[in-house]
Amino acid sequence: TGLGAVARQTTALLAPFIPGAHVGVTVAGGRRADAVIVTLVGAALGMLPLVVFNAVVLGDPFEQGYGSKPFDVGGLTTGLVGLLVSPSRGLFVYEPWAVLALASMVIAAFANTTRGNLSRRISGLLVPWVLFLLLYATYAEWWGGRVFGPRFLDDLAPVLVVGLAWGVKGGWFAFGVSRAVLWLSAAWSLVIFNAAAFVYDQSWDTFPVNVNDDPSRLFSWADPQWLAVLRQFAAGGYAVMVAVALTALALVFLARVEGLMGRRVSSPR
Repeated sequence: TGLGAVARQTTALLAPFIPGAHVGVTVAGGRRADAVIVTLVGAALGMLPLVVFNAVVLGDPFEQGYGSKPFDVGGLTTGLVGLLVSPSRGLFVYEPWAVLALASMVIAAFANTTRGNLSRRISGLLVPWVLFLLLYATYAEWWGGRVFGPRFLDDLAPVLVVGLAWGVKGGWFAFGVSRAVLWLSAAWSLVIFNAAAFVYDQSWDTFPVNVNDDPSRLFSWADPQWLAVLRQFAAGGYAVMVAVALTALALVFLARVEGLMGRRVSSPR
């Protein structure tokens, strides 16, 4: 968590919510220490050097070199809509499987009485995720500048993956419509992010207007950013096609390994 905060200081919001307050951790001498304290100390090992560096080099412990940008609660609604459902930055547009992940975490909250500590921890991760969302919804540049997709919310993608894993483990996506929605939403994200990895440039962000000067374009469904990237994809040539094929092979390999591991676990000798 401390190293995550080096990349983006606001990910430190996650640290207090990772362990359950009731869980103890064995320390030197066989003594028990509260897991929250241990986690915060561990996170500080990553954060403190960064804070000191910023203070010495940039003159402000919380300055990252981008300059000071304000947070405005008055822009909360615009920020929420933009971060979640805007066609060119919305999390649910670029990563619709996130809806299933959040739903799984809500289910985990209601499963506390039957699933115990694990469901309590997973559902507890909803709190920092919501706080993170609200924080960036009030940020003056909530769209993250000239980028592809939901830049800021992607920092907590691991939290959503944990929630999605809970839903898969619980069988919520094993059958019918929910299974189809999971696969389709995952495939959609794979397609657009794979395309952007190979052909994305900042021309859409800067022409005919710079989105940092006029972010209203981010709300237009007439010309969303992901569509512009898909249009450019065909011009990538054979190199892009080979890269896509290699990506697909890597995914098939990982799926195969996961399947073999699952069989070993379910069929102990």
